[in-house]
Amino acid sequence: MFVSYHPAVADELIAVAEYYERIQPGLGYAFRDQYQHTIARIVAAPSRSGQIFPGIRGVPLRRFPYWVLYRVEADLIRIIVLRHRSRDIRYGLDRQ
Repeated sequence: MFVSYHPAVADELIAVAEYYERIQPGLGYAFRDQYQHTIARIVAAPSRSGQIFPGIRGVPLRRFPYWVLYRVEADLIRIIVLRHRSRDIRYGLDRQ
């Protein structure tokens, strides 16, 4: 399985990690580690997570109030959004 990322996901990841790092040194690194662990869980079993919208699946990060939303397309996992759980549920769904 290949993984690709919407370009905005990198910006979201950096912004959130920097935010947590400002709150407490080391917390930004913990967030990035948890994000990577979540991506690994998705790659290991991309169909395990339920669809939250037609064609879009989501996995919550543990310890942090964020979701990773993605699409499965043949042999490709397309990460489309890193979204805070209090954000509008439609945020980022228009990304390809």
